[in-house]
Amino acid sequence: MRLTNFWETLDQLADTSLPEVDWRGGHQKEWPFIKPLLKAAGKTASSISCPSPSGPNCPRRVVELDDGRLVAECQDTPAVCKRLDLTAQCVAISKLDRGKFAAMVCKALDLAVSTKNAGTDGVFHVGDRQVAAGRGVPVFALFQGGSQPEKSVVALEALEKFASPRLLLVPTSQTLSSDQKTYLGRTGTTHMAFDDAIFCDDVHVAQASPAITQILDRLVTEVSQTLQATPAGLVWQMPADARWGDVKIAFISDEVINVTFRGETRRFEPSHLGMTNAKNGKPTDQWTMLKAIAMGRGSIPFPAAAKIQKQKQSLSKKLTSAFGIQDDPIVAKAQAYQAGYVTNADGLTQGKQGASKTKFR
Repeated sequence: MRLTNFWETLDQLADTSLPEVDWRGGHQKEWPFIKPLLKAAGKTASSISCPSPSGPNCPRRVVELDDGRLVAECQDTPAVCKRLDLTAQCVAISKLDRGKFAAMVCKALDLAVSTKNAGTDGVFHVGDRQVAAGRGVPVFALFQGGSQPEKSVVALEALEKFASPRLLLVPTSQTLSSDQKTYLGRTGTTHMAFDDAIFCDDVHVAQASPAITQILDRLVTEVSQTLQATPAGLVWQMPADARWGDVKIAFISDEVINVTFRGETRRFEPSHLGMTNAKNGKPTDQWTMLKAIAMGRGSIPFPAAAKIQKQKQSLSKKLTSAFGIQDDPIVAKAQAYQAGYVTNADGLTQGKQGASKTKFR
């Protein structure tokens, strides 16, 4: 079943909220699907929609009678619409819960749920179709309160923080202005209407349409081809579910490490990880810190010097770029820098247990 009424409603709402009576009244068949996606806004409506919004005093006003009953009354004289009996629940305002909505979309489209948000002007990051560690197809949703042609591209600019190709889902085929469509095409963002992308089955569970499945498969192929053609610092394309806890970095000499991931081991030198000085070819301070952490078996005291803290930030970026795992590989914890990966320097004389450690500068 299509959810056209639901998507058209979302396209018209500036803050994706309505009194419950309006959510239910305009979406009788879709209500069982919609209800789990809503949350209470903590507000009560002072008016509700009219069945025939033609009078100058629409919509119907919510009135509490002397006996405590709630009704919705037409404000036109003579009245155009009949009085409607209400309950407190009817006029309680419910708002789309973006977290629940994102979880629904991710389950339907087989995405990993995002914990990040691309922006505040209607666009938010729903999730990612993962391809490899650190790379996938980011998927976004846009609710911009209508499909007026004056909608600018400003609300879309946050998308450029994410690697392309990207996918933007909007409520209907009429949501985007021509300028917005042009902008998306120019910046490598595919767009599609939710109305064409997600249906629901007989038990009101969201299902991906064949059209959205084809689009996601195509974008996944584009990402895979990009990784093969231009690694851009990536030295090991690990699977999408790779975590730093699965990685072991062992120094076997001053300028050689063995990296082991799920039983496979590869050899790397400073130049492979972008940790050599361009002028003299010697290892950089990031490599020195990597070694110091290995000699400390994954931990070194948290430094007071801002310079050292910047070196750590740079080292984290280098490791993330090299192996694709996006979580920070080294975090500050208990007055120390702690590696999220397993590491040692047993291949070095000064790194073996009981031997003195080279001072980290």
